[in-house]
Amino acid sequence: MPGQSRTPVAAHLSGRLLAVLARREARRLGFRKICLWTFMYNSGALLEAFPAELKIYENGDDDAALASTDAQRRTVRQLDAETCRASDLVFAVTEELCAPRRKSNPATFEVNCAADVGFFGSALNPATPVPGSIAQLPKPVIGYVGGLDPWKIDVPLLVAMARLRPAWSIVLVGYVWFGFDRSVFNDVPNIHVLGPQAYADLPGFMKGMDVGIMPFPLNDITRNGDALKCYEYLSAGLPVVGRDVPVARRFSGLVAIANTPDAFVAACEYVLADATMSPAGRHEAMLAHDWSRRIEQKIEIISEFMR
Repeated sequence: MPGQSRTPVAAHLSGRLLAVLARREARRLGFRKICLWTFMYNSGALLEAFPAELKIYENGDDDAALASTDAQRRTVRQLDAETCRASDLVFAVTEELCAPRRKSNPATFEVNCAADVGFFGSALNPATPVPGSIAQLPKPVIGYVGGLDPWKIDVPLLVAMARLRPAWSIVLVGYVWFGFDRSVFNDVPNIHVLGPQAYADLPGFMKGMDVGIMPFPLNDITRNGDALKCYEYLSAGLPVVGRDVPVARRFSGLVAIANTPDAFVAACEYVLADATMSPAGRHEAMLAHDWSRRIEQKIEIISEFMR
């Protein structure tokens, strides 16, 4: 139903209706022992109405930060708290997201994001080709891989960096989200928006980069969430420069933290010259942060809960 982020009534009705439909489908499929696992903040009514042996809510972002009004923000937080209370276990990708949810459900556990370490590690393979669109650019190539999202891209930061170092190539690889105006870079010739690329080619694009950056604006989304790209950059052997966000602090020995354009440029210059950590060393540091390990963490927590 529309309006679920604006009124709890719509979310509650939708949840109960979805529970009826899901129970019907579970019976048709012959399901017996059911785990209901949701990633939606507005799933409380569904969790309450659907009989399952285990109910899990996994939170990946501060959804209330995306609300357009204070009233909508309060509604999202209320629904999120209801979903936490209706769950047996809550997973969140950072401690910053866990802490407020433990007030509603003490069985809340931090399980960070990760990377397909082997896949992105193919950037270190001499046989992996570098796509022509990035291979032809002047060095150094300062790269960003991810969606061009108004919530997650600090345009003034990138423009200022590009103007401070006009000889650098700043490359943005990823889907251009609705609401992001790529024309903001039209008068900055050393910023290159390459757009979405085939997933299989991403290690090649990272191989063509000299630094991976996380040019996030500091808002409630970035201050509280995790960043897949950090794990992926490091798995590909790239040095990383980013804003002061949770993943950067957790990997402070691998990520240079900078918050202003001047500091970002200085940090990029530092990591470009720093030889204390090799690309292979960065890749090896990520072996403990593969998705397979995150699955093991969740299984361990679930097994302990089910005893």
